[in-house]
Amino acid sequence: MVSQSVDVAIIGAGASGIYSAWRLANASEEEVAQIRKRIGGAGPLCITVYEMSDRIGGRLLSASPATMPTIPMEMGGMRYLDSQTLVKGLVEHLKVPCHPQDVDEPDNIAYLRGKIFRQSELTLPGVELPYTLLEREKWVLRDKTSPSPAKLIFWAVFQEFPEIDGMQPDDLRAFLRTATLDGKPLWQWGFWNLLSRHLSHEGRQLGITTIGYDVLGANANAVDIIAENFDFTSDSKYHLFDDGFESVIWQLADDFCAKGGVITKNTAFEGFEASSDQVDGTGFDLAFEKHEPVNSRAVVLALPRAAILRLRRSGPLLNGEKLPRVQTMLNAVSGIPLYKLFVVYDTPWWQDQLKLEKGRSLTDLPVRQCYYWATVPGRPSAIMAYNDLDCTSFWGGYQTGPQGPGNTAQPTSVREVPPFVPKGTTEATPASDYAAFRRANWDAHKAPHEMVVEMHRQLMEMHGVTDAPEPIDAAFMDWMNDPFGGAVHFWNPGYKSWEVLYEMTQPVEGLAAFVVGEAYSTNQTWVEGAFQTSEIFLQKRLGMAMPAWVDPKELVLG
Repeated sequence: MVSQSVDVAIIGAGASGIYSAWRLANASEEEVAQIRKRIGGAGPLCITVYEMSDRIGGRLLSASPATMPTIPMEMGGMRYLDSQTLVKGLVEHLKVPCHPQDVDEPDNIAYLRGKIFRQSELTLPGVELPYTLLEREKWVLRDKTSPSPAKLIFWAVFQEFPEIDGMQPDDLRAFLRTATLDGKPLWQWGFWNLLSRHLSHEGRQLGITTIGYDVLGANANAVDIIAENFDFTSDSKYHLFDDGFESVIWQLADDFCAKGGVITKNTAFEGFEASSDQVDGTGFDLAFEKHEPVNSRAVVLALPRAAILRLRRSGPLLNGEKLPRVQTMLNAVSGIPLYKLFVVYDTPWWQDQLKLEKGRSLTDLPVRQCYYWATVPGRPSAIMAYNDLDCTSFWGGYQTGPQGPGNTAQPTSVREVPPFVPKGTTEATPASDYAAFRRANWDAHKAPHEMVVEMHRQLMEMHGVTDAPEPIDAAFMDWMNDPFGGAVHFWNPGYKSWEVLYEMTQPVEGLAAFVVGEAYSTNQTWVEGAFQTSEIFLQKRLGMAMPAWVDPKELVLG
């Protein structure tokens, strides 16, 4: 017997869940009338968000240690691009304070196979890189039109499709969706397979090492990963948030609740079945682990793929035997491992000894990308290690509990490895609620001692330093752990992402059960993708209008 009835139940309080709830709570009378035509009922909408954890934000996780309470350290999604219409428009609409992010700095380090280079040296005449390259690859590196060996990846793509050089993002995607290679549609190709037609193994390794992301050379759907690579060119402009990216979600949640919405935390969702309790015979009965059943006219799964697969495989949406098409679409994407580890020092030794202060340095060691996240002379400062794919399993080995899917706590005490104990820290009283939230996030993700020791060792090695001071604090996040199953997602070869994108927002025609989130978007790896699927759901499935703060000429939902 259900004890609560709502109009819209949103499962998951991450970016897509809170954004969808906020948009619904601010719907006009005309929009509410359109929504009612689709889900039934009358009057103002009753909307509740159900979240299994004790926090909102999902794969956004902004944190601050005690010694640096005003500095947000992004342990999840961290930035947006100028070209991302929905996020950029929302940020401007909400007047969220932001600032540019420095990434590639010519004096920063590239530590490749045991040799230290400044990044500006990588394409200098006569510089011998420690890779056995083909003559044509060496020729590419001698071309001075690009500042990094990362151009090898782009060069390989241009060999097949020279016409895409200089294309705008929307035109690029449109071209790739109809492109063929050897008579086979490009969407059936794996990207690594495409690269192998032009790059040696050594050339590919050099390319992805200097891009910074191993996954950008992976064998994912070639259409989508080519488009993804063009988000990481040398002229890409990134923006960070003064209070942390998660503060955007906190602000939306505050407004949602002020409009009468409800967020219920620590409520693990188990699944749902068709209901006959409502007067008009529509809706669903929702089951939770430690919460009374809920009846809802519509249900929105604002969840990553791994979390959806953990639900009961029954009911009108997730019964795999009766609904094989839904199961096929669920398998269209794969979760991608990403790992972030922040280490705090009482002084920025990288500036003191090497004159480094911003942007990132790169290495093929498991730390991979090292961002000088905060460099304040004579004050506590931090470095962020950011890595993906196989490197995440290296750092995962230092976790204190089971790793990957199935690890529901972080850290745990299954293996008796002590956490890293902060040294010489002073307690600081947070100046705002946001600062308090960030401090709580940091304290909930303290890094194990062994992990910090090894990161410190690798940082010294890649910088050629032997006397750096020891860390005073550290925190980490492994996004492969439950319930996330990956920090981001990539489309698998063999799927037309731009078609599955729309179908997944309402997998069963006529059923008021919807799926939103970054996983099944065509802006994967970005919050823009989470908002993209939310807007398809809100506009195409429920009849809401385009947000007033978005220029419809600038937004292509597919």
